[in-house]
Amino acid sequence: MSPIKHLRRKTLWVSVAEQLDGERRKKAWQQIIASQSRYREYQEKTDRVLPVIRLTQVD
Repeated sequence: MSPIKHLRRKTLWVSVAEQLDGERRKKAWQQIIASQSRYREYQEKTDRVLPVIRLTQVD
């Protein structure tokens, strides 16, 4: 995947996006729904699997 540029408060950084699957997705999903229950509720209302994307900063 191509690098993505981010700008926040005059700080620029570049990251790469990676879609998680398998055990890595499962672990990340548990962390997401533990802190944001609305995502669990949304997942229950749809038949599709919601993608989990990890952004990793690159130098």
